[in-house]
Amino acid sequence: MKTNFIPFYFPQLHSIPENDIWWGKGYTDWDRVKTAAPHSENHYQPRIPLNRNYYDQSLEETQQWQIRLALQYKIYGFNFYHYWFGGKLLLEKPLQNFQKLDHTLKYCITWANETWTKRWEGHLNQVLIRQNHRLDEKEWEAHFNYLLPFFKDKRYITIDQKPVFCIYRPDILTDVHQFIEFFQNQAIKNGLNGIYFIALKAYEPKNKSIYDHFDAIMRFQPRDIFGREDDKKILRKKMELYLRALPERYQIFLSELALKFQTHRGHDYDRFWLRLTDTAKKDMAAAKPIYQSIPVDWDNTPRYGEKSHYFFNYSPEKFKSHVKNLLEMFSNAGQKEIYIFVNAWNEWSEGAYLEPDEQDLFKPLEALQALTGYGGK
Repeated sequence: MKTNFIPFYFPQLHSIPENDIWWGKGYTDWDRVKTAAPHSENHYQPRIPLNRNYYDQSLEETQQWQIRLALQYKIYGFNFYHYWFGGKLLLEKPLQNFQKLDHTLKYCITWANETWTKRWEGHLNQVLIRQNHRLDEKEWEAHFNYLLPFFKDKRYITIDQKPVFCIYRPDILTDVHQFIEFFQNQAIKNGLNGIYFIALKAYEPKNKSIYDHFDAIMRFQPRDIFGREDDKKILRKKMELYLRALPERYQIFLSELALKFQTHRGHDYDRFWLRLTDTAKKDMAAAKPIYQSIPVDWDNTPRYGEKSHYFFNYSPEKFKSHVKNLLEMFSNAGQKEIYIFVNAWNEWSEGAYLEPDEQDLFKPLEALQALTGYGGK
């Protein structure tokens, strides 16, 4: 069995003029990482990159180092978060640098299509830049034309000979069918075989028919399982389902309001992985392909402080063991090639990263390197 690990790539580790205005001159996510405070004596915060490498992502030398590291440990490719607000790009430089550099690492793109707010700091309804999803074929065409050079890159990841394009929040695309159909037509007009659309699934949407328009679904972890915790009350689950059907502006306000009453919570790492593996086993029988994403670790204390969620009982050895068990299950089911998305390559402010830190060094990367191409017992 051939195993392809594709970690998400987070581009917020360099300064941009907009963040200078919203958060302060020179702001990057490193600011949150450096100042995170532990909840208890054994809580690993702040996370410190190996050799205190608080790099600047806008520099080509940074990405040259990241590419060398990924290739050394047999990472298949990066899945870049992409931000497009009605024609306005944000945090685009890492992806653009990556494309123009000479290397063989593959990549694909996830459109992170949410409105940006100051939710992390507990502000109610303070929107930084709004995502206006509407039927606008001129804007869709501009968006497609920006993405086309990436889609045509020989290093771009394809499935069924189509470039992979993921949508982070498919439920807030008000015209999802028309949007996908338009992109598919544009792709064929420009010499492609179409687009392979993957819908990320971080929670249960009220309208499950949105997935009908996608080629596949990806379970976005750990949020997918956190959102299905066994101890959630039935009434709360029903209420969340209802709220997810509201327009995004109302969802933002209500989620910010709920955050005010949230307290920090630890999740057992082994229990989480048992649920992930059980879910993946059931997903193999689904009519539509369902791809799994796996977390390395998780701790969003840098963003949410006393309201954070985090794993306890994590270790790189457990990470390797759980991933191995997952791959054994796929191998025993007769799968020949699989794509496993990893959360993440460098989302330091959520404790989700493969890059080396002062505590675990290169162990998470070594774990995936040992399991690349793993074919069972």
